[in-house]
Amino acid sequence: MTAAVTVPASPRPPQVTAALILLGLGLALGAIRAILRAAPGSFLHGAIPALCIIVLAALWLYGLHRRKKWLWWVTAILLTLGVLGIPWDLKRQGSGPQLTLYYIQCAASIPAAILLWLAPVRRWFGVSAA
Repeated sequence: MTAAVTVPASPRPPQVTAALILLGLGLALGAIRAILRAAPGSFLHGAIPALCIIVLAALWLYGLHRRKKWLWWVTAILLTLGVLGIPWDLKRQGSGPQLTLYYIQCAASIPAAILLWLAPVRRWFGVSAA
């Protein structure tokens, strides 16, 4: 009978935790903005997309929590492209609460994108830090 060798999981760096929290905040704000974009009196039309965003966000964050390297790549690339596109996307955001929430979402997305590319985060996800 062979003894099972268990390799202790490396502790999650604080940068990973911070990135996941910021990503979660950004995704939650996306759900709130979906509700606010719905026409007045049609809460259901805003609630269904918001519910979809919440479910997908939870699964996405769980995948990142589970250290899925392919999901890190998708997240890092899409988030970086999204951050780079903020100046062009700003015109579509309307005004009032919608714009305020967009600015808060950007304030969460920019540091999350930076954190994802840091060496300790890449090492934790198993991405070579070449």
